[in-house]
Amino acid sequence: MKPKIFQLIFLLIITSNIFSQNIDTNEINNLILQIENYKTNNSNSGFEYANKTIDLLKNIDDNTFKINVLTKIAKFYADNYKYDSALIIYNDIIEIENIIYDSLSMGNTFYLMAKMFYKQDKYAKSMKYNFEALKILENQNSKNYISDIYLDLGRIYYFSNNPEKSLEYYEKAISNASEISDSLRIAKIYSWIGYAYAQKDMDSLSLEFHKKALDVAKGTDNKASIAIYTSSIGDAYIKLQNYNLALEYILKANILFTEISHNEGISWTLMSSSNCYRELNRLKQAEENASIAYKISTTYKFNNIAKLSSESLYKTYKLLNQDALSLKYLEQFIAYGDTLLNEGKLTEMAEIQTKHEIEKQELENQMLKVTIDVQNKETQIHKSQSRFLFLVIFVLIAISVLVFYFLRLKNKSLQQKNEIYEQEKLLKEKQAEVEKTKRELVEAELKNSKLESENLKNELEFKSKELMNFALHITEKNEFLEKLKLEIKSIKDKFQGEKVKDLYLSINQTLQIDSDREKFQLHVEEVHHSFFHKLDLKYPDLTKGEKKLLALLMMNLSSKEIASTMNISPASVNTKRYRLRKKLEMETDESLIEFLKKL
Repeated sequence: MKPKIFQLIFLLIITSNIFSQNIDTNEINNLILQIENYKTNNSNSGFEYANKTIDLLKNIDDNTFKINVLTKIAKFYADNYKYDSALIIYNDIIEIENIIYDSLSMGNTFYLMAKMFYKQDKYAKSMKYNFEALKILENQNSKNYISDIYLDLGRIYYFSNNPEKSLEYYEKAISNASEISDSLRIAKIYSWIGYAYAQKDMDSLSLEFHKKALDVAKGTDNKASIAIYTSSIGDAYIKLQNYNLALEYILKANILFTEISHNEGISWTLMSSSNCYRELNRLKQAEENASIAYKISTTYKFNNIAKLSSESLYKTYKLLNQDALSLKYLEQFIAYGDTLLNEGKLTEMAEIQTKHEIEKQELENQMLKVTIDVQNKETQIHKSQSRFLFLVIFVLIAISVLVFYFLRLKNKSLQQKNEIYEQEKLLKEKQAEVEKTKRELVEAELKNSKLESENLKNELEFKSKELMNFALHITEKNEFLEKLKLEIKSIKDKFQGEKVKDLYLSINQTLQIDSDREKFQLHVEEVHHSFFHKLDLKYPDLTKGEKKLLALLMMNLSSKEIASTMNISPASVNTKRYRLRKKLEMETDESLIEFLKKL
């Protein structure tokens, strides 16, 4: 009984711990959302949320979750220019990454730490951590961060007044960024190549690369990048002593930086514009812009901009004959110069570079040694393989002999099966020939049927034409007789002879009883037999005369021609047509002939 109680208590403790962690995880996620709302406000509330989140993380066992949360907090501190606080958190992340052996994540963290030192102008430390990150990420082939590391190393050498070395790293960065088609990175590298060429006094080439950077950035619609490279072009024009054009680009950049609240960009463009105003002898504006730039850069610890702003103020106040202020900013300029880069730091950076190169060489030597060991092992393996191959060949020959006898027996069986198969195949072929003959007979019958149909059609067309000619003949004959009748009638009163009267009566009787007309009617019924049949089916109430009239209309005869063949007047034909339309229930505007063709 007791062991069961202990098991139950243990399960309750575990369950309680998991439940507690779930609650803490949810609260941490909510706090992170709150922190992101205070991203760059430098608000105390944001820092309070960050500290509370760090306290809650102590109760969490999930190291991956911890790393993700701490990385977001470190970024929050960095965005609010709290670089030392961000570095402390990154150190905590490194300790966790060591526990879970996540080398890729560690390489990324080293790179982020290098950026924090770079932001504080601590170039020697930035270089050290960049090389640490590079060592890990090159093994992981993480091209995104590698490109940025090369760029940062190039910038460190730029600020160390070593343009040759900076260009070397920029070339590596551009090659890496091109492989992953990263337009924003490419634009950024082009701009820094421009600064390196400016440091070498190759000002036209410098301007060319800054313009290339702006062209690439415009294709991305990234406002911050467009502002940065617009400002860079302005700086290039300052070097070329074209101050009016430089001022135009710098002021455009300043507007863009102001729109996106980019404090570093705002302070840089104000500092650059103050140099232009001073060269254009607009000293009041030069003093005003340099003062604002100095104030922003010292507030946010942009040390390099603070140094350049103090230099600009020193030169401006000197021109304004304000010696006390001029001396004050000269001292600030010298102080920043000592802080940013002194001889000791240059030596430290050189030592770090040398150390990295030695470590790289040692790694290459180790790789070479491994390659030689692998080759030796491959040689030993090759010898073992040769012996094994000989044994395999012997076994294969023995198997081949057995297979040969087996196949010989199998072939006899196959021959018998093939004979049966050939007989079946022959039978199928004969059956196929019979089927083919049947199909050909059916096709021939269909062909004959088609020919008969065509012959009937041609015969019908011929008879229809013959019928038309017959109708025209009757019409012409009747017209002639009518004309003759009228002529005889006109002379009958003048000549009272019996022969004239007999001739008149004979013509009149011929018009009324004409064998041609009767033959024509019979011919119509014969040619249009199917048409009459359709009429009988669809309109059984039609009289024989009405059907004959419809047949004549189908032949497209005029009312006059129809009247002649039926021995009635044209007016009677029109009357009959009108009655037929009603009987057929036709629309008023519908053509009678078209109606008949559709039957």
